[in-house]
Amino acid sequence: MGGMEAGGFIEQEQRLGSLTEYEQEVHKRAAELGLDTEDNVSWARFYWIAEEFYKAPLPEPWSAYADDQGQIFYYDHKSGESVWSHPLLQTFRNLYLKCQEEPYLHHYYRDLFNNLRQYSDQKKGWWALNLLASPNTGPAPTPEEVVDMASYLGISALKEHELMWVAKQAVQVALPPNWEELEDEEGNVYFYDKATGKSSIKHPMDDYFFALVQEERRKAKKKKPAGEIVDPETSLRQLWMPFVDEATGETYFYNFCKNARLDFPPWESHYQTAAAIIQRNFRQHRGDHHVRTNAAITIQRFYRGYVVRDAVNAWKRECAALCIQTTWRMYYANKNFYKVLAVIHIQRAWRCHAARRGVRRAIAARKIQRATRLFLARRALGGLRAERDAALTLQAVQR
Repeated sequence: MGGMEAGGFIEQEQRLGSLTEYEQEVHKRAAELGLDTEDNVSWARFYWIAEEFYKAPLPEPWSAYADDQGQIFYYDHKSGESVWSHPLLQTFRNLYLKCQEEPYLHHYYRDLFNNLRQYSDQKKGWWALNLLASPNTGPAPTPEEVVDMASYLGISALKEHELMWVAKQAVQVALPPNWEELEDEEGNVYFYDKATGKSSIKHPMDDYFFALVQEERRKAKKKKPAGEIVDPETSLRQLWMPFVDEATGETYFYNFCKNARLDFPPWESHYQTAAAIIQRNFRQHRGDHHVRTNAAITIQRFYRGYVVRDAVNAWKRECAALCIQTTWRMYYANKNFYKVLAVIHIQRAWRCHAARRGVRRAIAARKIQRATRLFLARRALGGLRAERDAALTLQAVQR
């Protein structure tokens, strides 16, 4: 067994000896990641991961050193820890495993890597790439969920299709370490940090994705250099985002600008050839269809003329009905007005008559009352005088 392993090691060293120094280093990184360099298909598909692993600078606060025997080890200046493995080994290994699980999407993951790497380089850290390399949580995202997330992040699916990858990553991003998703008594979801004891109703990564959207917009405002040629394949990959059908496990591609779905990558050459054949046959069929289209247009023109004339006649009938209704309403209103006016005149005359009659009765009553009071007063005065005279007579007799 040891001889077989030694023979394989010698054979591998001979193969590496025929490569350049750069290629040898890339192959070494590939061996650390577990890439099969003998499989030409797999090597061509995932070579870029080993190459990016080799070119990746060490994140702070890590540094590389060599011991007395020339072996490389890595030192963390913050924790004081020393390790033999590269600090980014697990990140790129997770990325390789993720691409291996979905080999049909390796172009998509490569584009995402290039988009996220610039933020890692700027911030001298690899947490952004760790998001891409971390395993997805929950079921595969759907275009509807990505559109909802884009709306939450303020991304227009029609005008900013080049930013939809940010929304997709926000849908399927895993929680950071020490964070967990919980529900309160009412069933509302919130997030809890076990390390600090803090809780939030917002996903811990929301602020990062909001900042990522703003940064991408800022860079999109910069004009492209004059004469720059856009790769058609890259443009198509930006328009058609890959998704995985949860029921079948098959990959399909969705265009948010057209709300269209394809079950094959439109940038593949054989699909483009098939599309060209279909388009040519369709153009031939469209030429035969031209006569029928003209006939249909003629029929539609006559029918539209009939419909318009009928609509005009209906409009005229409606106008006539409106005129008749207006005249009748005016007549009816005048009739009611004069009727009310006559009633008002009659009421006014009757009120005047009733008022005059009441005044006459009041005057007559006052006259009768005055005469009665005078009669009663004279009679009372006569009685008083008679009593006085009688009293005087009696007094005179007695005296």
